[in-house]
Amino acid sequence: MVEKLIEVLGLKKGDVISLVGGGGKTTLMFRLAQGLTKKGFKVISTTTTKIKEPSNEEVPLLLLGEEERLLSALKAHQDIPHITLAREKTKEGKLKGLSPEFIGELSRWADLVLVEADGSKGRPIKVHGPNEPVVPECTTLFIALLGADGLGKPFLEQWVFRFEEALKFFDLKPGDLIGPEVLRRLVLYEEGLMKGKPEGVRSLVFINKVEGEERLELALSLACELKKEGIRVLLGSLLEGSLMEGF
Repeated sequence: MVEKLIEVLGLKKGDVISLVGGGGKTTLMFRLAQGLTKKGFKVISTTTTKIKEPSNEEVPLLLLGEEERLLSALKAHQDIPHITLAREKTKEGKLKGLSPEFIGELSRWADLVLVEADGSKGRPIKVHGPNEPVVPECTTLFIALLGADGLGKPFLEQWVFRFEEALKFFDLKPGDLIGPEVLRRLVLYEEGLMKGKPEGVRSLVFINKVEGEERLELALSLACELKKEGIRVLLGSLLEGSLMEGF
């Protein structure tokens, strides 16, 4: 699935890929990194917010430190195909990220750079805060994620990050249904899911966790509405290794 996804996304040397939204950003970032290194690319993965510390299986080397020190460390580890960079580890065990301005420096040391540019605390749906997402201007591909596990669910905090803001954003009440029309608005509104996308860059929405007939039906309904608006959409499941395009 990852090899097909890399092909569908048209990933190439020089790309800086920024991931925003909910529904599996960290998993997608490390899956893409693994797939790209298998193809012979050198990859750096990082964040401009916070991410869970990756396992040894996800990344062979994690480097922590101030940005200038990280550049020196990269020079000393040019033989390693995939490196994750962060400023420091928090008390909660998260990795604190780098400044968006610094991300552009990293392209000199890798073929591709993967950036988690948003946080959602593992929830499938989120509304951005005033200073979110933190997308580097050097981004060449902007991927906005949604979790299909939120479709058809009641509008409750367990499914939606920044719940109070989301109630105002959507003009909904707690318990209202999260249908395709609700998430269509999230994608299309100016302050919605595509907020922070640098002008003119490649972009798409990836609806993840499309598992089972009910989720597939709802996700297809949402995807078709977004495609009418000229938005590129992929459906899939990182868990099951499935990917759909051209519906």
